[in-house]
Amino acid sequence: MKTFVISDLSQIEPRLTAFVAGDTAFLDLIGQGMSPYEAHARQTMGWTGGKLKDEDPELYLLAKVRVLQLGYGSGWFKFAETVKQYGQQQILDLDFSRKDEIRFQNFANTYQPGKGSMYPTLETFDRRQWVNAFIQVSDFRDKNPKITSLWKSLDSELKSAAGDGEDFTFQIASGRTLKYFRCRHEPDGVTCATQKGSVRRVKMYGANLFQNTVQALARDCFGHILTNLDDAGFKVVLHVHDEVVVEVDEADAEDSKQKIQEIMSTAPEWMSDVPLDSEAIISKEYLK
Repeated sequence: MKTFVISDLSQIEPRLTAFVAGDTAFLDLIGQGMSPYEAHARQTMGWTGGKLKDEDPELYLLAKVRVLQLGYGSGWFKFAETVKQYGQQQILDLDFSRKDEIRFQNFANTYQPGKGSMYPTLETFDRRQWVNAFIQVSDFRDKNPKITSLWKSLDSELKSAAGDGEDFTFQIASGRTLKYFRCRHEPDGVTCATQKGSVRRVKMYGANLFQNTVQALARDCFGHILTNLDDAGFKVVLHVHDEVVVEVDEADAEDSKQKIQEIMSTAPEWMSDVPLDSEAIISKEYLK
């Protein structure tokens, strides 16, 4: 009889975000068994207690949204909308100073005048959401200079290539090369073609290139794991994003599950300093 072992990589993108940024302190905390969200809260949000998810689930959620979204350059409005989608807007219902409110209004009036003119008409609760989202984004960027400096570096290199109408190419840690074609300056930023010969152009900028780097490395890491599973004799019948479905003998399912998790948690040599983790279940059918 056959059954499935379903296993996925745990928080691969936050781990690789730290790897690309060279945040070894963050990786050290994860290596101690801490979740990336608690590690972030301890590093940048003042958390000094015990297990964050148990002791302060709202701060844990706020840290999670910060980690998953702000490393890729998300702005304050998108951040507020994401929190709203979680149905947990209370995590942004916080007190703030008049100085912070003025700082937000000045920013919105300068860079997002539509939002700036709308702000005074909002209900008090919504104004608190907007200002606190702005505070969270500003705080994340201030306290993660390794990430923001990479945004700026990539952005500068991209703009230089666009000035000459050139392709922009750079190599990532796995050895793969990312390439953006026929870059050029437009009124609202730099655009490129992401496929050779394509007429479709997309806006590109430093934080977006950083996101592409992290997600490309996640794909390369996962591809390495798929190869290792195959080399170990496992039959992968399906893979979705960072998850594998492996067909195994039911009698050996527990042993296979353990071996699969070991393979899933072993990083490629080019990112050997990144502590990987995985979760796995045994099931007769595919489950999410």
